[in-house]
Amino acid sequence: MALDGSGTILELDGIDLADYSARGLTLQVTPLDTGPLIRDANGTLHDLTIEQFRKYSFTITCEDTTAPELTDVWKGKAVSITILPNTGLPGDTAGEREFDCMLSSWETSTDEWGAMTSWSLTLLQV
Repeated sequence: MALDGSGTILELDGIDLADYSARGLTLQVTPLDTGPLIRDANGTLHDLTIEQFRKYSFTITCEDTTAPELTDVWKGKAVSITILPNTGLPGDTAGEREFDCMLSSWETSTDEWGAMTSWSLTLLQV
């Protein structure tokens, strides 16, 4: 995978990472809490999670000089993400692991004097 104009090897299909909007981004991968852990009458802990509900949340944060193009980007938008290598997920060592997601939320903020824009996207695996 090669760097594009956005300055990252992370790929998003569905959201345009404009040139220089994603240099030095951070990708956080979090397993979704999809079921309880409970103790029985003997104190033994049991996992009641149903395996097909084991999915991930991906949060991308960045501070750069510009934000990605977020026109018509709303909660529920379909997005495919090819994650960064070495996130600890199986099969991601080559950086080729793709996930189909929906946008959960996004935000931007601008530091006028510092000429920096911060942005974040949260994606939930479908």
